[in-house]
Amino acid sequence: MVLNKFQEVVPIVLKSSKRILSLPAKTPLKTSRLSKSHHKSMSFSKNGPIEAEPKNKRGRDEKIRILYEEYISLHPVMHVWENPITLKPDLEPTFAAAMHGVELAFILMAEFVSDSRYYVVKRPRVELIAEDIVAQIGLLAEIIDGELEDDTIDDRENTHSLTQDFPFDGAPPTASSYNFNKARQSPALDMLVDAITNVYGNLSGPEQYSLKKVIRNITGAFQTYFGDWTVGIGLEEQLSEIRQLVGLPPLKVEFGRRYLDYKALVRPHVIMDTFQNKIYEHTEDFFFRSVHLGTECWAFIALQRLDSAKKQLATYSHWHNAAAHILSATHILSYLGDHIMMLTSMILRDYLRLKVEIEGTSGEGSSHVKNLRQTVQVLINPLMQRLRELDGSSPTPHDTGDSDDGEEERRLLLSLYANPEKQPGLYSYAKSLEAIESGLNGGFYYKHFCLASNVIGSGAKGTMKKSVQALKVMYERALFPNLDMTRSQLGKVIDEELAKKKGRIMDRITEEHNGMLSRSNNSSMESLGDLRGSNSSSNNDLSVPASDFVHIERSNSGEDEKETKEVFYDTNLGGSGHGNGAPPQPPIEGERKLVDMLAIDPTSNPPPGCPFHVPGGNTAAAATPKTSRRDLPVSPRSPTPKSFDSIRRRLYSAKNVPPVFAQAYAAEMAGNLMTVSFLDHAWGKTPPEAHVAATKRQFALYQRGNSAWDVIFGDLLPEAITHIKWILDAREESVIEFGHNSHELISRLLSIKLEKLFVDDADGEKCRILTTDTEFYSFTRQMNRLMKIGSKRIEIEHVSIEPIETFESRFTAKVKEGAGHGRQGAKWDMVYVSQCVYSTQETIVLDLDRFTKGVSGALEELDNKECFFVVDGYHGFGAIPTSLQSFENVFYVSGMLKHVGSGANCAFLIVPEAKVEMMKPVFTGWIADPSVLAPESKGIKMGSDVGYIPGFSLMGGTPAFMPSLLIFVEVMRRWKEMNISVIHAHRHVMELHKAFMKGIEAMVARSGGTSCWSGMRPMADEAIRSHSITFVVDDAETAKKVVELMREIGDIEVDSRKMYVRFGFGFNHNIEDISKLLVTCEKVQDAIN
Repeated sequence: MVLNKFQEVVPIVLKSSKRILSLPAKTPLKTSRLSKSHHKSMSFSKNGPIEAEPKNKRGRDEKIRILYEEYISLHPVMHVWENPITLKPDLEPTFAAAMHGVELAFILMAEFVSDSRYYVVKRPRVELIAEDIVAQIGLLAEIIDGELEDDTIDDRENTHSLTQDFPFDGAPPTASSYNFNKARQSPALDMLVDAITNVYGNLSGPEQYSLKKVIRNITGAFQTYFGDWTVGIGLEEQLSEIRQLVGLPPLKVEFGRRYLDYKALVRPHVIMDTFQNKIYEHTEDFFFRSVHLGTECWAFIALQRLDSAKKQLATYSHWHNAAAHILSATHILSYLGDHIMMLTSMILRDYLRLKVEIEGTSGEGSSHVKNLRQTVQVLINPLMQRLRELDGSSPTPHDTGDSDDGEEERRLLLSLYANPEKQPGLYSYAKSLEAIESGLNGGFYYKHFCLASNVIGSGAKGTMKKSVQALKVMYERALFPNLDMTRSQLGKVIDEELAKKKGRIMDRITEEHNGMLSRSNNSSMESLGDLRGSNSSSNNDLSVPASDFVHIERSNSGEDEKETKEVFYDTNLGGSGHGNGAPPQPPIEGERKLVDMLAIDPTSNPPPGCPFHVPGGNTAAAATPKTSRRDLPVSPRSPTPKSFDSIRRRLYSAKNVPPVFAQAYAAEMAGNLMTVSFLDHAWGKTPPEAHVAATKRQFALYQRGNSAWDVIFGDLLPEAITHIKWILDAREESVIEFGHNSHELISRLLSIKLEKLFVDDADGEKCRILTTDTEFYSFTRQMNRLMKIGSKRIEIEHVSIEPIETFESRFTAKVKEGAGHGRQGAKWDMVYVSQCVYSTQETIVLDLDRFTKGVSGALEELDNKECFFVVDGYHGFGAIPTSLQSFENVFYVSGMLKHVGSGANCAFLIVPEAKVEMMKPVFTGWIADPSVLAPESKGIKMGSDVGYIPGFSLMGGTPAFMPSLLIFVEVMRRWKEMNISVIHAHRHVMELHKAFMKGIEAMVARSGGTSCWSGMRPMADEAIRSHSITFVVDDAETAKKVVELMREIGDIEVDSRKMYVRFGFGFNHNIEDISKLLVTCEKVQDAIN
């Protein structure tokens, strides 16, 4: 199977025919309906956590959904479906979801085989899960084969040849042909191998035979459905090994065969993580969760099949294919009914103990399942629309099959059912609707009621305190009542029309039977004939009110003309329907519709007016911040708990990245795309779509050549300024200077103060600098170099950051102590301090407003207002909610690389209004005064005046920060369009911190305090905490080893400085990333200890 974006087909080569079965792209990936009600890792709102007791039904439903999705670990699995690795996926999400269901079943089978409870009979449970696996494999094969069997496409150029050889351009990702491990890519199968190895010898004879039988069935199903592909699925060696363990002959694993890159396509580790990353205190807990998670897998696929049915109609107008896809979804729904019934094998007492503790949510929280009924109900709309077109009647705007125009719809349906030969495609489609109604109501909803009745009793209440009897309403409510009534109506029509033939075949059988008993009794035959006539007469005597007649049109056999016939239509008919145990109900006026649970649909295009692209300009008016676009349009809606995680995941989704970019990434990573980087403090994650948009614009600007400078300085810089001031709540009158990095900006700033060292009449005036002992390397190196000069006119002092609790007061005291006192030249020239220090990533300025006011006040008190007081906010910009409104005489420096994820080579310095005129660095370049290019300027020559223009004063020569600045602008446009702020980003990271620290604390406790993670640095309050968590280990060598082990064991990137191991959390990280991180941390702990 090929699940690739580079072409529109999914090829499979059959060995027997040497043909590729090309799966047309019937089902373009759409974000699941779960996106609309959206799945969230952690949930919070502006008002804090979700209420314990929501005040309204909407809030209650949302809480149930969130709890349910977290309980069954749905998010990491959904992440795989919604983020395929191929570039234009067709069936990849379906394949991944199906195999996730199979992976879960393998783990359950391993658990059942290994169950240590003496009172559990293993055999029935093992056989149940084996049947479930075989059913899943069959359904997956049916979907793939069904796509191949579609006869929609007449344009063969779009299907690709069925005879091309494998491999070919656009083929699915495959593992190396000669790596044997590529046929054993399932961690769940490894678990099953271990389980069978451990217990098989202790099983009784009947138990061994039962296990042998189910293994034969499972492996046989794999071989039957997938064995004729020329590319292996990637599990063959494991399946062969399991067969050998139970005494079956091994499967033939062909040397050199190609195998799907199963690990990359399916990412089966996310399923194993649901088992390994949670503590299951109840023996039936994992079973219960896994059945629900498996239900989500196949409900997702069922919805995908229904979407593909809609596409068959919208794109090809092919009713037979649409019907086939609906029938495929029907089979899935019927399977799901059997799937959930596996829970009847739970030990009741053990489950009831679990039930008490999971009160508060249930399967009612499943967005996929909720959407099934709504999605199925609207399938009748295209049928009714087509029937109206054929009939020439005016269409109803929103056909539902049970609208107020029900009588007209039933007339059209009756005509279709009475004359199936006239529109066989439409008739086939209508019958598929009957089938899916049966599959949903009778196959799934009814089985759900049976499950509840069997497990807790029909008189009990579930985890949501709802009566089991209340579940009946789900299967008793008809989906297509007009279809049901049409079937009954047609039966009456034909009964009336053929009344004289009623019972004729049975009469003949009776005659023959009686004739064998007594051939001489001819009178009995005559009596039987009289009886038949009597019955016919009584049936023809029906009298009905005129108001109960409707008209249908029928074609006479062999004639073109139509005959109009009055037909009885009983609006109260019961009838059995098609697999529907309830009488059809008339449409309810104002029947409540399911509502979207999200305020924003991440799959939709942005509405008109959304600032995904702010038109560029190069007017002179854009050159200053005050006249630039200060406030881009922002939607009045802010992200809610229902939509926030959806928006965030959408921001960092790479599914819409052009193929050329995805190919470049794959090539750079050498095929390993699984790395998770916790280095937001070093190199922040760039939202993919923002990066692509910036790259496109960069390409366009480069093609413009020299005129691109007009755009950069007239459009790009002013827009970036508005975003920076918005993020930091900076004072409007302040000026922002740009450079390539903070060191460049600070060096030029410092050169202003160093100028007096070059002046002969400075009377020995000193340059005095106060800083801390833990600034970033470049600044510290620069200070060391100045001290190395040994000049008596340079004084540099520093304050230790430890203890952090007293740092602010000690630093402020040092400012007062070292400045003034009436000594000439004793004033500070520069005071430099970081909000968060680079080494441990800790926030050392615990109250930025209080600290800056204290230091500024001390400088003013000592008549030292000309001092450059600089706050380095690099590790807080875009991460820690910060307001610079109090920065009346304070500089702020930062860059774009880290938490705003905009790449390297761009930094900025916010200059307070009072210091703007002082920005005349010694080391300068022509761009500090671009007015020299004006026509009236004499240019620059020896002896020319050296001028400076605010906003350009600290620049040098040709700037190279355009790429990073473009990315920053694109990122910020998306933030504003999506109503994201630093507060949202910070809250999200703090929730990740909570989950991580909880896991680490448990890990350290289990280790008895000997863990390498015991040295977590103290954490500041959440409001001002840095986004990184740092651990102190024994020495720098150990820290380096920990970093290497994190990469080797878990493919996770962290870093270290000296003896500090640093974990940088970002807005891009998901809660499932924390699960993987904790698993890796525990393995590293074991390796280190």
